[in-house]
Amino acid sequence: DGREAEIRVYRINGRLRRVIRWKESTELVSPNLLRAFVENTVAANEVDRLLERTFTTAHPNSLPVYYELQVDEVGRIWMLDYPEVLIQPQPPQLWTVFDSTGAPMGRVKQPHVVGAIDMASIVWIGGDRVLLRWTDREQIVHLTYHSLR
Repeated sequence: DGREAEIRVYRINGRLRRVIRWKESTELVSPNLLRAFVENTVAANEVDRLLERTFTTAHPNSLPVYYELQVDEVGRIWMLDYPEVLIQPQPPQLWTVFDSTGAPMGRVKQPHVVGAIDMASIVWIGGDRVLLRWTDREQIVHLTYHSLR
């Protein structure tokens, strides 16, 4: 669920297969972080109203450690970092990749797609390529292959 710096891998029968842990400091949810998130999420005329409501309601003390997990066709685990997704409108998306045994392999920077109005999302990972889904200014959805280097 992203609250801890760990990923639990289960067998098809539901039994725990392995736990992958790493050192990660959590980012505290500060007023500045909340403001940046709200400003990048809602229309400008709604920011103050939403911030007032946000500051007076309960919210988590820290951000999740990761935003998304995917597993590719050879069993590698791809973990999308969380904080940058919140505070930048078009952030570079950084993925940490673990091999099928849970050992870290490296980091992958997902490219920003020129012409996209939203963040491209990985819909498939295979071997040395990824398939990205993104939307252009005319609201047309595109699927594009990109090579991993």
